Amino acid sequence: MPYMTPPARPVAFSTPESDFCAFPEHGAFFGYMTSTYVDVLLVVAMRVDGSPDLLAGEPNIGEVSCVEDDDTCLEAVNATFGTTFTRDQFPGR
Repeated sequence: MPYMTPPARPVAFSTPESDFCAFPEHGAFFGYMTSTYVDVLLVVAMRVDGSPDLLAGEPNIGEVSCVEDDDTCLEAVNATFGTTFTRDQFPGR
């Protein structure tokens, strides 16, 4: 598990990379992992029925490269996982 305390939202599903929590207000499931040098924010798109997008039967995980124009998504992720992601950490901002 990549964090010391459980996330503030229930865990929707787990993968070897991370536990993912649902953020229906943002249409996605988010998780994160800590690499050697940096924390990485992971995302799986949420389908219309609320299930994760799958690829070959597994969650289709991507690395977040840009964030929405407002900061509500990052604020929700940080509050859930106890992280400190900021908009300037993402190259596609």
